[in-house]
Amino acid sequence: MVKVSIATAARLMNKGQQFVRIALQRQLVPFGFAVKLDEKCNRYDYYINPAEFCKYLGITEEELKNANVESKEKPPVILPEPLF
Repeated sequence: MVKVSIATAARLMNKGQQFVRIALQRQLVPFGFAVKLDEKCNRYDYYINPAEFCKYLGITEEELKNANVESKEKPPVILPEPLF
C-alpha cells in the first residue's frame, strides 16, 4: 500500500493542499483524519487511508500508485537566469 501525501491527494482531487488539510481537520471527508499535535499551537499531523481514498475517488490502488510515481518523476523547475 502506498502512502498518500496531502500534495498527492490535493492534486488528484483538483483542490489545494489547504482544502485537504482543513477537510481532514473538520472530518468532512471519509478517507482520513488530522491529529492536533499540541494544544498550545495549531500544528496537525495528517493520515490518509489509501484504500478509503481510492474508494472515495473511484480509482484503483494501482492508479494511485502510478499517480505517486508520476509526481516523483516530474523534472525540477528550472528558472531562467536574470537578464542583468
